[in-house]
Amino acid sequence: MDEAFFLFNEDVDWCRRMHLGGYRVAYVPDAVVIHHVGVSGGRDRVAAHVILERHRGMIHYFHKHHPTHPVLSFLADSAIMARAGLMMAANALRLR
Repeated sequence: MDEAFFLFNEDVDWCRRMHLGGYRVAYVPDAVVIHHVGVSGGRDRVAAHVILERHRGMIHYFHKHHPTHPVLSFLADSAIMARAGLMMAANALRLR
């Protein structure tokens, strides 16, 4: 797996690379996973650094799989980071 992904998006990258490598990637609708967000660190610890790392992974994925003109890359990066900022602001308001 690509170690440049810190915490998020490595699974999406991995599935894409497996598919491109000729493997079948399957969706199993009967599978059930329960993920309690923030349980391991407490609600207030789903903080800015987690949101930021998720979005940094999105940027890495975009650059890795969609190399494009630098202006378009800048716009995509800016939109992704703007989304991160909005999510951090919403999270901060929710914690108050």
